[in-house]
Amino acid sequence: MNSVKKSRGLKVFVSIFFVLTFVINCLRLEIWADDLFPACSLTSYEMVLDNDSEINSFLYDKYSEYDDVVITDVIYHNPLDTNNYSQATLNAQYNVYSDKHHSGIIQNTCSEVAIAIVNEYMLRKGIVSWDGTNNDIDSIFYRVCGVAKDEGWDRDGTTASKIDDYFTAAMDYYSPKYKGDYSTLLMHQKYMDSYYAGIPVMVSIPGHTICGVGILEKNVTYTKKGLFGSESTKTELETFLIINDGWSGENDDNYIRYTYVSFEYVNSIVVPVRK
Repeated sequence: MNSVKKSRGLKVFVSIFFVLTFVINCLRLEIWADDLFPACSLTSYEMVLDNDSEINSFLYDKYSEYDDVVITDVIYHNPLDTNNYSQATLNAQYNVYSDKHHSGIIQNTCSEVAIAIVNEYMLRKGIVSWDGTNNDIDSIFYRVCGVAKDEGWDRDGTTASKIDDYFTAAMDYYSPKYKGDYSTLLMHQKYMDSYYAGIPVMVSIPGHTICGVGILEKNVTYTKKGLFGSESTKTELETFLIINDGWSGENDDNYIRYTYVSFEYVNSIVVPVRK
């Protein structure tokens, strides 16, 4: 009898453990795309790297506890022909020209900017089309903000798992129809599949949403010391996304079209897929 009670007790404990683990993981995945609850000690501005020199500095810092660190380029997938746009500029234009349907001062719109970048690219490349004539980035951003508000957008920010809803609603203007595929699993493979298909991806990192348009990989070789003075040589593959960060506009004095972020900071992605 005691053994039966112990067995039942163990089953209950295991069940509770798995339920709690599931709940915790769900809470971890519901990460805000704008600056509400950053899940990292770095800010999103610190995560985004401007050039190859900053990438190498990031890697040297990451592997600073090891000796003989050598960084070599492995592969550089040329970025898609997307344009970077300034969130601040788009917000300012929206706030000046918004009508009653889109009333109110907007902020924390990085997700809407990323969606607009994808929309503008897909229209310009003929992946989708529509009968309307307003295909400039301001008009596209205006439409994205409109559907986001219709979908329950909160001015304090957008949860990563809602970006696919906003993208899907925004794509209802166009033909053929696309929807957003939100994912936290197999992200590297899904990202690369979309890249090879010539379609950019919306990417959530702590505190920000960006547009992923390419990929860069580097090998880091280093010497690791073990017990009793033993040494071994290790090599790690480091992956960086080539992105439009949504901070730099074409009319800015220091316009930067493409920047980079380590894949280790990626929380989730939204891939455009045909309905």
